[in-house]
Amino acid sequence: MKDQLLEYKTTIKVDEKILRSETDLSFNLRNCIEIRLGEKRVLDYFIKMSKKMIDYFAHRKKVNELNGYETYLREIFNASAN
Repeated sequence: MKDQLLEYKTTIKVDEKILRSETDLSFNLRNCIEIRLGEKRVLDYFIKMSKKMIDYFAHRKKVNELNGYETYLREIFNASAN
């Protein structure tokens, strides 16, 4: 997805600036920039969401490993107490 976003010649900020500052854009050109900007925002959203999900699952994996280790320790200590 990052590669797709980098294929655009302009950034999200540049497109936003064009739409804010250029008042004499033709209807078609303005719509093309709006569509292009929307595509970039969708790609940017999925890139950010993917990163968050990767971080989340990495965290969950660590939590699950710790929980498994805690269970293992409890079993050992409970067995030795009996």
